[in-house]
Amino acid sequence: MKHAIGLFFLFTAAAAFAQNTVTLDTALDNCAAYLRNQLPRGARAAILKIEARSDAFAEHVTDSLSAKIVGQNYLTVVERGRALRALEAEQNYQMSGNVSDETAASVGKQLGAELIITGSITPRGDNYAMNIRVIHVETSRIQSQWSADSVRVDPALARMDTPVITAIVRFAGTALEINDQDALIQDLQRALEDNRVSMEVVPADEAPSGTDYNFLITLRVNSRASTQSADLTVALRRGSRTLKQSDRHTFSELNMEYVVRKGGDIIKKDKAFFQSLPGILANQ
Repeated sequence: MKHAIGLFFLFTAAAAFAQNTVTLDTALDNCAAYLRNQLPRGARAAILKIEARSDAFAEHVTDSLSAKIVGQNYLTVVERGRALRALEAEQNYQMSGNVSDETAASVGKQLGAELIITGSITPRGDNYAMNIRVIHVETSRIQSQWSADSVRVDPALARMDTPVITAIVRFAGTALEINDQDALIQDLQRALEDNRVSMEVVPADEAPSGTDYNFLITLRVNSRASTQSADLTVALRRGSRTLKQSDRHTFSELNMEYVVRKGGDIIKKDKAFFQSLPGILANQ
């Protein structure tokens, strides 16, 4: 009997945990329903961008929430284009990219809105946490707030939320011609794209200022009789700190042209290395 009670308790706890995790669409439905119950009918509201790690994901979440609120035909919602233009005109937003309550209230006054709806969605473990707040324009105070701690996001949308990181490609070992370096950079970029790693790689002279990620391609070549013996590794680094290094690949080719081609093929096929990168980057 005690064993049965223990199993029932575990099942109930697991079910309760599962109920706490909702899809993004369900979370947005819940949020819209909550706001309908909390806010006065017909109030003029402007929906500003829901902050996220990438603009594309932020726009998706904001547009989805806006569509659900408009679909209720309960609030008078300011057209999104007008709200966005007013927001972008605010100097504080242009400088920081964030929407403070004071900025939101200022935008609301420009639009003649009584309420501003804004918030954020941020990664939390394998899921997301979402917080939506309603700001009363006249007082700049939070009038209502809704949150969800465990929102499950479709993998395709989660990839959309991964900000694209620029990384410099550096070379060590045997000196390479510029054309050979460019060929390996292109192969590295293809490998990142094939494995859905949100990174762009550039030569050092094309990197934006402040770029702190870099890939170090180490290619050592020794001439032996009629062949070129090569050792190849690829490392992702942040500054001088190595975050992940590939296995060492050893191979032989007839000449340097073939060495570079073979090296590029090896880079593109190293799935174990590239598939580990999203998790590593997420923890930085």
